[in-house]
Amino acid sequence: MAKNVGESALARLKALSKETGIAMPAILRRYAQERLLYRLSVSPEAGNFCVKGGVLLSAYYKGRLLRPSDDIDFNGFLTDGTIEKVGDVMRQVVTNCNVDDGVEILLDSMKIKAVREGRIPGGKITLIAKIGTARVDLSVDVGFGNKITPEVRTLVMPTMLGSMVPAPTVLAYPIETVVAEKSAIIEEHGMINTRLKDYFDLLMISKTQEFSGPVLSQAIRNTFDFRETTVPLLEMVGLSTEFIEDHNVAWNAFLKKIDYREPLPFANVVAEIKTFIEPVVKATAERNEFEMDWRPGEGWSPVLSPSLGM
Repeated sequence: MAKNVGESALARLKALSKETGIAMPAILRRYAQERLLYRLSVSPEAGNFCVKGGVLLSAYYKGRLLRPSDDIDFNGFLTDGTIEKVGDVMRQVVTNCNVDDGVEILLDSMKIKAVREGRIPGGKITLIAKIGTARVDLSVDVGFGNKITPEVRTLVMPTMLGSMVPAPTVLAYPIETVVAEKSAIIEEHGMINTRLKDYFDLLMISKTQEFSGPVLSQAIRNTFDFRETTVPLLEMVGLSTEFIEDHNVAWNAFLKKIDYREPLPFANVVAEIKTFIEPVVKATAERNEFEMDWRPGEGWSPVLSPSLGM
């Protein structure tokens, strides 16, 4: 990689940070993440990994970085899926890609740790990347065997520098599974939940995405069953008044951490999430058909029957 390419990319990213108001560390981390995704996307191993988590959501948000993510999260499809095998794959991916996008990934910095046991085995890989003179911490979190409904999607990930660099085309979680997993985590963790990012994500998803009720209901059923979690008939503890009161301070700290500067009271967030997920969760728990559609700004409405021909 030519040294001046990294310096040029760094200068453009600094300008982007100034233009958007997004903190420079978040800009650098996001750019390094997308360039690692690009290296994977052009490798023979691309079909073995499905992107999920916060990095994925910017694609559903049409490039808007609403919540910077510390990790790249994958669901792995490797038949001999271990985090050590993923480490070998990452070494091959980085070594065999000659793209000159200003990012140098330092393979000798790689550290591998198995952190998941039981239902969803996997682990974490950490790396250091260089963009010009800047050093960026990269983290890759991989789990194997997650339930995906309705099916894996192919998405083009947005790039921080637009058409100046090639965009990654990746396998991705459908947005229905994103909602189902975050809902299951809220139910599982109850009052001790510290994953406030899931509340932020569910709110933003509800404001930007359309849903077919039957498809989302099936995703919830499949995900909860896979995680051996009962779909709740009654109000989730994680959406209760008690939870809101107990987590207000932590919520404000979370907003500060992600540099979100607009007023966003936690009580309002939870109220909007309840409007979004409670009807479909209740119908799923009762095993009733949920013939509704969700549209941002409108909420749930009955599915319209096709007009009869004349």
